[in-house]
This record gives sequence, C-alpha cells and structure tokens, in this order.
Amino acid sequence: MIGELALSHEHAILYNTIRVALGSFLIGGCLISPDDRLSPRVIRILIVSPLALVGEGLRLLIERDEDLRVSELVMNMLEAAETLRHNELDVVTIFDEWGGSDCVALVQCLKSIKPRVPLMVISRDLNPPQVQSILTAGANGYLPLNADPGDLRRMVYAVSRGELTLHRTIARGFLDYLANADVDHSLPSFNELSPREQEVLAFLVQGMSDQEIAQALFLSVRTIQSHLNHLYAKLNVHTRTEAAVVALRAGWFPPSLDQK
Repeated sequence: MIGELALSHEHAILYNTIRVALGSFLIGGCLISPDDRLSPRVIRILIVSPLALVGEGLRLLIERDEDLRVSELVMNMLEAAETLRHNELDVVTIFDEWGGSDCVALVQCLKSIKPRVPLMVISRDLNPPQVQSILTAGANGYLPLNADPGDLRRMVYAVSRGELTLHRTIARGFLDYLANADVDHSLPSFNELSPREQEVLAFLVQGMSDQEIAQALFLSVRTIQSHLNHLYAKLNVHTRTEAAVVALRAGWFPPSLDQK
C-alpha cells in the first residue's frame, strides 16, 4: 500500500509508525480500520452543510447504503447544536464551506454537547495545519471534497466506530507536517506519564475503545476512564482524538507499537 503513495523510505517508516499507532491501513483510498465489516444496525447521521444542494447531494450518496440513514440535514451551527442536543445520532458529517477557525469552532461546539458522538469533516481545504486543527478540535475523520462516493460511505462506518480516519490524499501531506512540526515543549515528557497512563495512551492511539483497553489491561471500564481523564488533564486536551494527535506529534511511539 505504501508504494501506491510513492513515499520515500523515510516517509514509509513514518507512515508505518502512524499506521500502526492508528491501527489502520489504506482501503479504497481511506486510512481506515482493518475491520471494515458493515455494521448490523442502521447508522443515524446528521449532515451539516451551509449549501442546501451539497447537503442533499451528500444525503443521496450516503443513503445508497441501506444501513446508513440521514436523520437530519441542517445549515448552520445553531441548528446543528439544537439537533444534536435533542436527537439520538451516531455520526455528524460536516461540509466545511466556512473554512479556517469557523469550522474548528463548529467541531468544538458539537463535541462539547455530545463528546461521544463522532464527527467527520468534508472540505476543500487540505492544508495540513487546518487538518491538524480540525482533528485536535475533536473530529474523527477528514475527507477531501473530491473523494470517491465509496470513500465517503466507508469513512462514515469507520468514524461510527470511533476510529481516527484520513483519506490518503490528505495523509501524505499530514505525515510530512507531523514529521517536521516542532515539538510542543510545554507538554510533559512521555516518561512523566505514569506507567499505566503510558499503557492506556498506547492502546488509545491504536483506536481501541474503553472496553477493549479495559479487557487488555484486566481493569474496569471506569478505571480506564479515570486514567484517560488524568491523561487529558496532563496533555491539556479534551478528547481521544486530541490525545492521539498530541502523542503522534510529540513522537511518543512506544517500542511495542513500532515493532508490530
């Protein structure tokens, strides 16, 4: 798969590291989980698009899959917030026509209402700093506007499982950006995290759920959530995605992940 991206040897090593850390690989153009089986339940989706024609087009493309249902289609932040607050939804899909900080603010707003509902963003802006801002705001997926319709549906399934997903046309530039970005020296060092926090973080960046981490460490889900809250406080983040991105940018790749 790496050959399809025509990466240099150095980029291939970094790509493999992040691929393993995210528990993901390329399928049909998307960086998604190996377990891409269809969900046995109908996934309820909220589309947020300031352009009605784009929103209706996304609805038609998504609902070609009988297990995906667009429950609501709204056009602005206020409608999105109210809809999310009063409805049971599985995924929020945002078409970013605003760009810059406005889309980041929307993601932050929606995550503050229901942190556990995953979001994905569809955008023309493939600039790595913007991708970074969207992911650290709490989005699970980022898809270019010119992606294949099949990639759109696959990403909906992936983010519905809480996975961090990137389209491959974004992944290369984002990997370059992560590789060359300055480390935030205000962060604690990896060794300042407790051994248990290091273990939990290692599993988190593989995309594992609280339940899966608890099973792996023979602990209760409540204990794992307590460790995650301590991690979030130390990293100055609020979501799993933010924590994963911070760990990747800081170069915190435990040896057990690198050697898989």
